[in-house]
Formats: sequence, C-alpha cells, structure tokens
Amino acid sequence: MFATPTVVGDLVYVGSCNGFFRALDRKTGTLVWLHDTREEGGPFEFHSDPLVAGSLVLSGSDLRTAGAVAYLYAFERETGAVRWKTAVGPGVATDLAAFDGLLFAVTLGDELLALDTETGDRVWTFQSGATNDDFRLNTSPAVLQDRVFFGGLDGTLYALEVRSGRLLWKRELGSRVSAGLLAVEGKVYAGTSDGRIHAVDPETGEVVARIETEGAPTRRLALEGQCLLALLGERGLACYAPTLERALWVRAGPKPWTSSRPCVWSGLALAGNEAGEIYAFRLADGEVAWSETFGGTIRGIGTSPEGLYIGTLKGEVHARPWPGVKGSSSRP
Repeated sequence: MFATPTVVGDLVYVGSCNGFFRALDRKTGTLVWLHDTREEGGPFEFHSDPLVAGSLVLSGSDLRTAGAVAYLYAFERETGAVRWKTAVGPGVATDLAAFDGLLFAVTLGDELLALDTETGDRVWTFQSGATNDDFRLNTSPAVLQDRVFFGGLDGTLYALEVRSGRLLWKRELGSRVSAGLLAVEGKVYAGTSDGRIHAVDPETGEVVARIETEGAPTRRLALEGQCLLALLGERGLACYAPTLERALWVRAGPKPWTSSRPCVWSGLALAGNEAGEIYAFRLADGEVAWSETFGGTIRGIGTSPEGLYIGTLKGEVHARPWPGVKGSSSRP
C-alpha cells in the first residue's frame, strides 16, 4: 500500500506499507532510489505524506504493536541516503509540519515532537496525556506564524510556542479530534468525532464558529478559496463556507473513501475509494466532472503540472495526464 505521492522537481516520493520508501522519475516512473526499512528492523509502514524541506525528504513510519520502535526518517532527496533517523516509539502515521528549521510530528503515543530538521535532534516534546493502547490513528499538527497546533485524542486543541514548546492555550472541543488540523490566517480548523467542525481563533483559543456535519470528519481537511473540504464518515465529501455558516454542498460516494485527504486540483476536489475509483467534483457546485477507475484501492493522490499521481493498495503508482488526455502509466 502506498501513501500519497509527493511530487517535487523531477521526482515522485512515496512510502508504502511493505516498508519501502521510493523516489521515482516523474515522467517515466523509473525507480531512482529505494530505502528498505528492514535494514532498521522493519518492515515499517509509511502512512504520512512525504514532506520535502530543502535537500531532504522527510517521512514518519509506524509499527502498531506493543513495544515496537519505528522511526522518523530524513532522506537525501537525490540519492536516498539516510541523513538521520529518530526513534518514535510505535511510530508517526500523521503528516509532518515544518517551520524555520523545526520539524513537527505527532506520535501514536499522542505526543507532539519538535525536532531539528537538519539533525533529527529533539528540541522539545509535549504530551496530551491520552492513552492509545489500540493504536488509533491520530491527527496531523499545523503551524501558523510562531505557533504550532496539536489536536489530542483527549478532545483538546493545544497551541504551543514553536521554539520553546510553551503551552499558550488549550481548548476542550468535547470529543476526540478526528480530522487533521488546518491553520490559516485568523482560524484553526479542527474536525471532531462527534460530527462537528470547529473554527478557533489562533491567538486566544476562542471557538469563533462551529458547524454540525453529516458524519464525523476524518483524515485531513483542505481549503481552496471559499471551499473548506472535509471527508465525512465513510462516504461523505462536503464543502463548507470558511465562516462555517453553512454547507455549500455535500456529496456521497458510491463506495467508502480510502484516500488520505480531499485532493484539490484544477478547480476540482478529488477523492478515491476502495473500488479503485477516483471521482472529481467541481468545487463550484459539487457536481461530478469525471471519474476514472484504477487497479486497486486508492490510498493517496498527488499532483504535478502534468497531472495526477495515484498510490494504491496493490502497490502501484499511476500517472494520469490532464483531463481529456487518455491513458495512464503505472509502476510497482
């Protein structure tokens, strides 16, 4: 199974659940380099989207068993050499965030880590205090200016100073944070498992808006223009006004969504399902612009100027050209 491919320059970076992290040529799909986590006692699974920072590509891995020790990796972008790896207990399955030389990650132990991006050294840590014995997948952190935001399994949203880890404020949201945080100017958005999206003031922690949703928001939120996108429950995809005054549209897919986030691309919101189908909904009205079937459960959708890169549970990456151009290529 592949996580979401990240496309930067001429390379596509993608991790998979069989313990391999790969760099592929963006145009041909040819393997450029590969790292096998069995070298560190794996195979470890990669669920987080790769993050490119300078000359490095960073990704968390996980192994969800008691006593396991997985790693957060920094690979050299061009060669795949391991610049550093840091032990993170049972692992990091969320996306990463970077700010001014610091890397932020949330472990399966519901701990927020701040690391030096160049060395992997821990700068500070913060724990929610929640237990996670069943290895429930938690949510990604978000950074805005001098603050990093962390949504705990305890149902609390925390704001910390990026350099020191000092707690600035915390806000109880009433239920587990179930959708990865999104921080934009003036608001931090968080989805909770009781079927709500909250907009919180990043300076004070005050909840400035809230909306009931048709199912629990899951995975990650996305914002494009005047459309706040959320996956809901198993099959829902919704667009909300950023003010959370109302839902602009809500659609249900024919099968449960399995992609890691709504992918925004060329005026469309894309989501993939367990049947290997990708549906493209128009941001303007939620109508289906096109759909296409690939070979296997869709796990991640990445983009480039040429088109889409789709990772599947079968262990393939498909490259799909712009709409209207037939054909795609795939590489295991």
